[in-house]
Amino acid sequence: MRRSTTQHVIPALALGAGVALLPSLVINAVAHRHAHFGGQTHFSGVGLAALAAALAAVALTIVGARRRDGRTVLVGTAFSVMAALLALHGIATPGMLVGMNGVVAFTGGATLPVGAAVLALSALPSLRRPRDVKPLIALQIVLLSGVLALGAVGMLVPSTVPNLAVPRRSSSWPLGSPSSHC
Repeated sequence: MRRSTTQHVIPALALGAGVALLPSLVINAVAHRHAHFGGQTHFSGVGLAALAAALAAVALTIVGARRRDGRTVLVGTAFSVMAALLALHGIATPGMLVGMNGVVAFTGGATLPVGAAVLALSALPSLRRPRDVKPLIALQIVLLSGVLALGAVGMLVPSTVPNLAVPRRSSSWPLGSPSSHC
């Protein structure tokens, strides 16, 4: 008799769901406590996250280009843009390399939506299995150039990227105060 493949999938899904719920449970347990991390911790932590995303981006882009797999190149592009935004976010930490600026808030808020937008492109049938991945790599270069330009202009002329407005009521922040977020 043939064994069902669902016998192996169900425990893996249960484990994945439990691990996915863990951050939410921790946040609910400690969100009422104020935590403040210094600039060095923010700078280092974000830098390590950017490095991990950059390594994943390089690997995915190379593998996707070699296999002429458009979706893999797009995932590599998403990771590279998110890595660049994270790196810029860390570099823009006030008091580390530059003073107060809006780049840190903008890049912190833009990283996930920009990455999601690039990943959404893989849903387009024409980008799933393109005959040539060179235009996708060109897109990656253009997006990375845009992030670099934002960083250069935003840190050399801080008034070009204004600080984002912070809500005055704490009820606007479901998981705590704005100062407890990156």
